[in-house]
Amino acid sequence: MRRPDNNKHVDVDVEIHDETELAIRVFDGDRLAWLAKSLLKDFDENSYNLIPTPAMTITMPEWLAKQKGLI
Repeated sequence: MRRPDNNKHVDVDVEIHDETELAIRVFDGDRLAWLAKSLLKDFDENSYNLIPTPAMTITMPEWLAKQKGLI
């Protein structure tokens, strides 16, 4: 089994629909997915104050975006 390339990241446009201390639930227009905040690159929890948020771009490992069906 091939290991994912943890260094490759992608930008995904999403709305944040829910949040816990450790994760956010995002909506990309087609599907909802929970994402661990610790896996997101340069994620700033202070960049929004409304849930659901307006569309925003988040950066995550490509393998995670594929696994969650966001790309």
